[in-house]
Amino acid sequence: MLTPRQNIIISTMYRQQDWITGKDLARLLNVSDRTIRNDIAAINHFYEDTVIVSNLKKGYCVQDDKLKKLIHPTDKQLPETIEERKLFI
Repeated sequence: MLTPRQNIIISTMYRQQDWITGKDLARLLNVSDRTIRNDIAAINHFYEDTVIVSNLKKGYCVQDDKLKKLIHPTDKQLPETIEERKLFI
């Protein structure tokens, strides 16, 4: 399970849709650069894929196409009836 800070990292990067440095993320969340690196590694490990890529010069960038597939898989239909919702939960 992701921590609240890791969820904030994902949502911040998803909204920005551009590269962001580890230092900028660290300043935004009031943590160290090392914490950001560890959180990025934990996020990628959680999703079992590289959803956040890193570049030494540019920083970090979320691969929104991969993230969308992991968060909202297209092969699963949302339950519509009451019975389907009960089974889904």
